Amino acid sequence: MPDIAVKTIKCSSCGASLTGISSWKPTVCDYCGSAVIVELPPETASALADRPRCVGFRIDAAQAVERLKAWLKSSFWAPGDLASTARTDEQAEIYVPAWEVKVDVETAWQGARSETRYRRVSKTRTDPQTGRTERYEEDEPYKEWYPASGTRHGSYAEMINASGALTQQETSALMPWDTGAEAGEEDLAAALGRGRRMEEPSVSEAEATTRAREIIEGKERAECGKLIERLDSASTKFGEFVARRAILPVWVFRYQYKGKVQRAVMNGQTGELHGERPVSGLKVALAIAIPIVIIAGIVIVSMLMK
Repeated sequence: MPDIAVKTIKCSSCGASLTGISSWKPTVCDYCGSAVIVELPPETASALADRPRCVGFRIDAAQAVERLKAWLKSSFWAPGDLASTARTDEQAEIYVPAWEVKVDVETAWQGARSETRYRRVSKTRTDPQTGRTERYEEDEPYKEWYPASGTRHGSYAEMINASGALTQQETSALMPWDTGAEAGEEDLAAALGRGRRMEEPSVSEAEATTRAREIIEGKERAECGKLIERLDSASTKFGEFVARRAILPVWVFRYQYKGKVQRAVMNGQTGELHGERPVSGLKVALAIAIPIVIIAGIVIVSMLMK
């Protein structure tokens, strides 16, 4: 990778640290639009040599904007003029940091299964015409429970968000990215030279491994729950964790609608979008009012027909 002069700025509002070419002159944060940004001293600027392989963007600027406009139109609850009046000219191509954590697991589970059986029971009932009470017998179903246990094996590859500005929910909503050997690879220095930015990770390998463990334990318990009627416990043993740093291509949009800034993010490979959209107060009010009017009309008609 050729040498290139870079600099890193830190946003005091959202906490993101972004690296770009040294000639980059940012005035606001690409993530949140805050003007409270600080340029870090040169000695803390990112060294590109130790960065992981750079998976390239497949969605260009024109395609990204068109997809954003279509997405703005796609929500029934959004204002009708959202797509036509929203300012969508603030966007950035950012390489977002993440950890790809792989591990094999073995989960021992315990629970119970049931069999439906019947027992003869005595009951009473009252004759509605005579008012007399009589006793009778019938077969009543009940469940008889039996202990059960087993072992489940699984393999996981979890993508753990390492961004200081994006949430795990946002990262998960944009999955998957193609980080395999067949994915197009870009020269990071050249990409930064073309105006792209790279966010510095805010999550360590140890933190990413801990988060992956928690996510996988939850998934394993859910999978074990599918194997047995009643799951009582699930204990997961983990193999060796293998964590690999990744930088994921993401389009970050800041668009304005009636003076309010909203954010949307897009997978730079697939075009998958996730973000904030304003809600039309009129549509919500109509959705509440229409059923009420209909019910009131039915009640009035029923009363008039009596």
